[in-house]
Amino acid sequence: MLSIVVFGIIAFMMYWWASQGLFSAFMHLICTILAGILAFAFWEPLTLGMLINKMPEYAWGVGLLVPFGGWLLALRLISDKLIGGNLNFHNVPDQAVGAAFGGLAGVLTTGMLLIGLQMTAMPGIFGFKGGWELTEDGTAQKSKGVFLGVDRVTADFFTTLSRFSFAPSFSDVNLNNTHPDLSAEAGLFHRGASEFSRRVIRPGNASIVKAPDPNGEEITHQFKPSPVPKWLENITSTVPGKNVPIIIGTSVKVQGEAADQDGTFRISRGQISLAYSDNAPGFPVTHVAYPIGYLQNGEYGKLSGTDDYAYSLPAMADVVHHWLFLVPEGSTPEYLRVKNLRITLGDKWNKDLPPGLNREGGDAPEVKPGDGPEVVVVPSPIPGFVTVSAKLPFQSSLNKLGVQGVDLFTEKDPRNPNNVTNYVLKGIFSIRRRSRGEPRPGTNIAVDNFFSPNNARIVQADLGNKDAKTGLLGGMLAVESVDKTPFLIDNQGNPFKAIGYARGADAEMVVGFDPNKPIEKLVDTDPGKVSANDHMILYFQVPVGRSITSFKYGKVSTPVSPPVPLE
Repeated sequence: MLSIVVFGIIAFMMYWWASQGLFSAFMHLICTILAGILAFAFWEPLTLGMLINKMPEYAWGVGLLVPFGGWLLALRLISDKLIGGNLNFHNVPDQAVGAAFGGLAGVLTTGMLLIGLQMTAMPGIFGFKGGWELTEDGTAQKSKGVFLGVDRVTADFFTTLSRFSFAPSFSDVNLNNTHPDLSAEAGLFHRGASEFSRRVIRPGNASIVKAPDPNGEEITHQFKPSPVPKWLENITSTVPGKNVPIIIGTSVKVQGEAADQDGTFRISRGQISLAYSDNAPGFPVTHVAYPIGYLQNGEYGKLSGTDDYAYSLPAMADVVHHWLFLVPEGSTPEYLRVKNLRITLGDKWNKDLPPGLNREGGDAPEVKPGDGPEVVVVPSPIPGFVTVSAKLPFQSSLNKLGVQGVDLFTEKDPRNPNNVTNYVLKGIFSIRRRSRGEPRPGTNIAVDNFFSPNNARIVQADLGNKDAKTGLLGGMLAVESVDKTPFLIDNQGNPFKAIGYARGADAEMVVGFDPNKPIEKLVDTDPGKVSANDHMILYFQVPVGRSITSFKYGKVSTPVSPPVPLE
């Protein structure tokens, strides 16, 4: 269908400009080329400076198409004003060459439209994949496309211009080295982990993992080992060519803009790429490599399919992935692209293994919150204070929570659509125990649980009250102030921040829950309102297959014995 539309647009433009003549068609082609050049010149400043904060999922597409359309209209008006007449040629060449110029303008126009439209959320929603696939060694290949591959022709045309005749005079930054494989970038832009996964993150949400080298300088964690460790030999031995492995660590803030609706950060293989220069004499060319795998929490994950993806542990404020790329020997990595956010790598290399990676291929132990000689063990006076449960403190209803602005989610039983389960997605609300004689809410409007994805569970930590003899909260605050971060620690040593809280008496409590905004400090839960007769509960989201072994708050460490498994 799309091929027919593209063909129709090009055919119409050939017919139209054939009737207008060679000179008019040539002028329109020049206007189209200049409009494209100016649109790409304004693309990143407009997108990152204005649109990314207003319409993140559409910013890159709108930031390209609006300037292109605006400049094309302006240039046409200016050329028509300045050049009032036409040049007359023999009828046959006038129409034939005019049609050819019109066809070229049609190719560039439809190519710009396809590139811009693909860099929005719309293609993913409608199921259009763009015709790009990733090979096992991390290169992009055009598997199927639209008529004549106009998106690739257009991208190659403008990137070539940016290297030569229209190269910037006072800068080394151009379209070729910032978007070297533009048509593949556009085609893979919307290939997220799911059709509703975020495709864009804002500047500041991702960074390259850095650490000081022996000279005390900050270096990017790039890995170009010689000889190759055994764990990498097993991975790269089947890849042909003189390729070398490069590992680059990224840290993403999994909060607000970066996380999906359920609080998890997901990034597909096509949404992370490494641009590198081939260092060719004269005019070096920038190429793009996509990851063949990643390291996360000591585990290696292989990426071979186009739609393979990595994800964060739910409710973690930051996630670190070490991405494995293969590039030709002698290449120089230039920058990393993370969900279309370009992060420059710089020229400082860590020639040895970066801190955090050991020779066996996993992450080295990190310093966890509360570790070190100042740990104070504070046992909980509440037996079994950590439990796996998504239950609200008390049952409520859609009506009572809806009027308080709580985000709710209703799940229908596929076998019986009349049976529904309602969940709290996020919000701050009051909830109270049902009084004697008060009727229960109907099954279809009752709300009993917080929502969590299938690969995670809600874990509750009952901190009790401020009395150190009867509540862990009192023991914590006897050692630390309220400005520390509470964590649950699993059997792999991973810390998880709380994503919700409940405080109050046995009959009524105030609840706050938001997987996208983990609790950074206990003071954010307003513990000052917990009186001697009240208590506080913290809610965490932890992936299945783990066991909770301890609770930590600053220097306070509270063992969970026996460990609580998540199944």
